Amino acid sequence: NATMPTPAKVALVVFRPPSPEERPEAVLGFVVLWLLPIFISAFRFVLSRLVPLLGRRVQMEVPVAGVVAAVVAVQAAGGVAVLWVRRNRANFVSIPATLVFVLYAIIPAISVFLAMRSVLQGASEAPFFALLGVFNLAGGYLRWVEDLASDAALEKRPPHRVVQARERVMVARQA
Repeated sequence: NATMPTPAKVALVVFRPPSPEERPEAVLGFVVLWLLPIFISAFRFVLSRLVPLLGRRVQMEVPVAGVVAAVVAVQAAGGVAVLWVRRNRANFVSIPATLVFVLYAIIPAISVFLAMRSVLQGASEAPFFALLGVFNLAGGYLRWVEDLASDAALEKRPPHRVVQARERVMVARQA
């Protein structure tokens, strides 16, 4: 077939050197930028709530030697953790594709599990939990249907009939 790529072309794509955006340092930088609003919010919380509490005088019966021992223990544990991470950094950088696939498959399953748990909790406690669970189940259904529709489009075949209810679920979820 003329449209099928050759093994050489596939190997060139799969084993190409990573682009600058895919390097671990860049990914870590992007994650830090993505989490920056959370960090700023936590910093503001500390400034507004905890700093005034730290300014108060607190009468504690803790010996100075105990405080020093706790600080030294925490620093030693931090140093051991840093050394362990530096020695095993190669294990962190190379993640097997199977693990990535398993995590990608488990996360929606956890979401649906928690949604069903909320439905059952709503049956025995507050009905609000049942509504929350149904809402989250609809979200899990929409993710699953989107995957089915994308697979069908990729394979150039009609989507499964389960996909037909997607619009109705989206409207019900937004109501």
